[in-house]
Amino acid sequence: MIIKKRALTLIEMAISIIVLSLVFVGVVNVFNMGFKAAAKTKQKTAACNIAREVMETYDDWSALVTLAGSPPSNGTYTTPPDPVTLNGVVYTPSVVVSDGPVSPLQLKQIDVTVTWDSDSITITTLQADY
Repeated sequence: MIIKKRALTLIEMAISIIVLSLVFVGVVNVFNMGFKAAAKTKQKTAACNIAREVMETYDDWSALVTLAGSPPSNGTYTTPPDPVTLNGVVYTPSVVVSDGPVSPLQLKQIDVTVTWDSDSITITTLQADY
């Protein structure tokens, strides 16, 4: 009894290479999207930490008076927080002081916004004079 071995034809080989190539390209794209998401998350984390650090600078009324006068006047204050460069990305913080929801002379709202590339993040707190 003679057993004939059937070999793969050129067309079958070409189809299998095309299918494997499509699977490989899909896997590479998934990894690429994951790396981009990780980089974006890293930038957001850095911006959030910078915003918290700037917010801590004005964590009491006397620091707010130093920044914005006595009593603190409303407005945008971009001079005190210097831009920060981390991993080649420039983060630019800004501080906005506005009246709080009640009694504007004793309660101020502080918004710290950090911008980088085409993104930004804002954190808000209230500061009281008591």
